[in-house]
Amino acid sequence: MQGAHGKALFYRAKIDTPPLDFNFVISYTDQESFFCNIHLNLIPPPMSRTHLIAAISVVLSVFLSISTATGAKAEPQTKQFIQIISKQGKSDTKNSPLQLGIKEGKKGVLFTVTFSGDKLTLEKGAQPAPPGGMYTILLDGNLVLQESFSGATLQTEKALPLQTAANGEHTLRCELNYAIGKTYQAELSFTFDASPAVILEKTDGKSHNVDPVFTLLFFNDGQVNVGFLDVAVDERSLGVTQIATQASGEKKSLSQWMGKPVAIADLPQGKHLIKLTATSTSGAESVQFVPFQVETLPVLEVTKNKDGAVEKVKASFQQANNAYSGSLDVFYQQGVILSLQTKESSLTLKKSDIVQAFAQHKLPLPTKSVTLVLCLRSANNTENWQPVVFLP
Repeated sequence: MQGAHGKALFYRAKIDTPPLDFNFVISYTDQESFFCNIHLNLIPPPMSRTHLIAAISVVLSVFLSISTATGAKAEPQTKQFIQIISKQGKSDTKNSPLQLGIKEGKKGVLFTVTFSGDKLTLEKGAQPAPPGGMYTILLDGNLVLQESFSGATLQTEKALPLQTAANGEHTLRCELNYAIGKTYQAELSFTFDASPAVILEKTDGKSHNVDPVFTLLFFNDGQVNVGFLDVAVDERSLGVTQIATQASGEKKSLSQWMGKPVAIADLPQGKHLIKLTATSTSGAESVQFVPFQVETLPVLEVTKNKDGAVEKVKASFQQANNAYSGSLDVFYQQGVILSLQTKESSLTLKKSDIVQAFAQHKLPLPTKSVTLVLCLRSANNTENWQPVVFLP
């Protein structure tokens, strides 16, 4: 049996198979403290050694199953923007005095240069040259950095600017001139993909969800803003949101990313499509689509008296962004005697309003019950027609 209290969960089981008869409880408060919050309460009756070993085996089996199911933690969502290409057939460079590396950092891509100079054997009486030299970094043949260094070794890590680099394969090269007149070279190839990632959260399959939850991942090269999110419904843009560096990697609902809910009151019934376009500052794009369905009709609530005649009517609509959310028309004898509109999500019609409408149209008040027809129209042109009994 499984239960919960707050964040604490517990598992209880009872084994009642003679000669075994005992209970045990396993509890934990969260995944981090799962293994230090386990309590096993075995209450065995007198039993043989064999049966006791069997009982303990059962408990351990259950414990291992639960720990496997509950101990796993979700990995954070990430994207690898840089991938090193392993060149087939190239000589082994692991033992070379000059090593060139590349990696992703919190604020972009970093290259590393490690150098250990060769030992110099001097002829008798010769003056040793001071150790040091100069190294040059080239990206696809273009100069990135040229810097001198002192000493017989070099170990440095610096930012590799990729703001204008296109997606695809690139080559990073280091040329180092050592003081003793020797030149060393190191080279590596890598692929760069600055396209953002739009990772949608799994849903329960409901087709009317217009507020999907997703994570945005952008390549961060140390800038304040890493990109933009363009939201469109049925290929009509609802606006562009600028994404700050600290927001990259966050999981939010669409309304949280936009700062406002997605309005669907103007949409006709049927299937529609949300288009999410994430664009990096370098112009790379990624697109995800979220389908949803509009099925909402305007709702009519009629309050009646004991005779079944109308006393009050409340009409409810989807809130629209424009100046019109819905309308209510009252028909009598094939003509409209009252028409109301609202910007809000609902409006109310009272019996006294209907009596006043008869007077404005110079119609005699009925002396017995009559039928009025009410028509609701929402901003997306969906309608709801209903007859009601009216008696002044």
